[in-house]
Amino acid sequence: MDREDRMCMLDRASGMLLEAADLIDAAMRMTGYTEYAGTARTIREKALSEEDAGSIRNMRRYLEDGLDGEDPGWTCPLDSVKNRDLKDI
Repeated sequence: MDREDRMCMLDRASGMLLEAADLIDAAMRMTGYTEYAGTARTIREKALSEEDAGSIRNMRRYLEDGLDGEDPGWTCPLDSVKNRDLKDI
């Protein structure tokens, strides 16, 4: 499976999550259980968040940048004695 296919899959997953959040919101409004609105909000955040490294939006950006197969930059420590290629700094 190539990068484009994976990005399309993530787009579909994001759309499905947003649709599920809308359905949850509608169901909760109909039944009066508004205290469960946080569930739909959490689902939307998982799809769209720019702050959450594990959000679908950020996973897609990761693939767009061609970093699949590499560790993201935020996983590399800044104060390590050795860099990611195991060479002395």
